[in-house]
Amino acid sequence: MTDGRHFESAAEVNLFRQWGADVVGQTLCPEVYLAREMGACYAGIYLVVNYGEGVVKPWEHRELEEIFFAAAPAFGRIVLKALGRVTLDDDCGCADLRKPTLLRPENTGKRPL
Repeated sequence: MTDGRHFESAAEVNLFRQWGADVVGQTLCPEVYLAREMGACYAGIYLVVNYGEGVVKPWEHRELEEIFFAAAPAFGRIVLKALGRVTLDDDCGCADLRKPTLLRPENTGKRPL
């Protein structure tokens, strides 16, 4: 996972390759960290759409757009099927991972969202 609002540089891709990485992306964070801090359940689904910078050839936005639009129906089916299998119980342990915070409903006088 790389940080930032930009795609990985050729140097970052090369470094991750040296470390044995197969996939590099920026989509996993900060969502997963925030979910853990809140004690929320979290799952991700990701679509690998292009080679990293400097690996093959420069990518074009049009190519990524075509991949995303072509994959949208299958992604939608996967998400709906996964949601249909989710059990809503409190025994998963995610809430136990919640970090201490001052932003709790009892500290603000407001009801939880």
